[in-house]
Amino acid sequence: MAAAAALLAMQRAAWCPQLTARPPQLTDLRRALTPGLGRCWSSEATDGPEGLPLAQVAKACLAGNPRAQLTTVRGEALNAGTEPKVGSCLVHALAPRGLPPLVLLHPALHAEALRDLDLNPTNPASLCYGATDPPGLLQHVRAAGWLPPRLVLLGGLAPVTPSEVAAQVSEARRAWRGTSLLDLLPPESELEHLRGFSLPEPSRCQLVDAAGKQHELAPEAVDAALLDPIAYSQMDLLRMLSEEEGWQAALRLFCAGYLGVEAGPGALAVAADRMGLTVLAREVQAAASGVEPPPEPTGGRWRQFRFAFQRELRGRSDFVRMLESMREEVEAAAADE
Repeated sequence: MAAAAALLAMQRAAWCPQLTARPPQLTDLRRALTPGLGRCWSSEATDGPEGLPLAQVAKACLAGNPRAQLTTVRGEALNAGTEPKVGSCLVHALAPRGLPPLVLLHPALHAEALRDLDLNPTNPASLCYGATDPPGLLQHVRAAGWLPPRLVLLGGLAPVTPSEVAAQVSEARRAWRGTSLLDLLPPESELEHLRGFSLPEPSRCQLVDAAGKQHELAPEAVDAALLDPIAYSQMDLLRMLSEEEGWQAALRLFCAGYLGVEAGPGALAVAADRMGLTVLAREVQAAASGVEPPPEPTGGRWRQFRFAFQRELRGRSDFVRMLESMREEVEAAAADE
């Protein structure tokens, strides 16, 4: 149990300092909009939907991330009661349909890590999903003082035959067709050099949310959960919304129009699913009444907001159409102000 707790603790991301930015003023559009296409609630509110059930969030994280952080503790250290020797490295960990994941190690690329990893099936290993991709977005999330949601699996690794490796990689390619997840898969020419492992019977499954709260889930419940239709496309959607200038402006308008919150530049889309969109934005602090305003607005704390749709969406194109409709609505309201 001590080793299990140590592995879970090691997967937690570090807390980082807050970003600064120049946020221009936005018009408060809230009074111009009625709840419609994108009926919304702040994540800090005590009522309103928070998104998917936790088991579905966990399965989407599992199925929509081709890579994970693998961590092991060497067995001899556990048996001797000495300080555990920990090995860790970034690996391909494919689970497009659910549990169990396929873990791939390249003897050449992971040569140094393999000296520290203990791949004995009787010793504990953990996989942490959601803490590695997309790198640029996650760096900004951490710099804002928040943490990316992560899924941690704990169990023993079991070897997988080369034919099973080829079959499961082929299945992943079919599942992720049309998404950037394909770019993260190992090329076909390298498959014969890979060592494959499975995590056949996870003993623990823990979802860690953006606030660092840990949720223990039954592995069988995660495996049986509905796979969200946005899961495979989520990484592409988050990158599009957080990096493209037009969508950056739209996220700030969403905050102003639907929530009455003036957000500074650099808003981040941190979660997308069939039921809504979660945005991390830095609220601008307005000057007090009667006080001469500063030359530029003062950046406030980062807050997380949930834009909950009134209907469930069917896939990526449906999701984009919904956001385009929301953007048209708030832009029209802004033009009328």
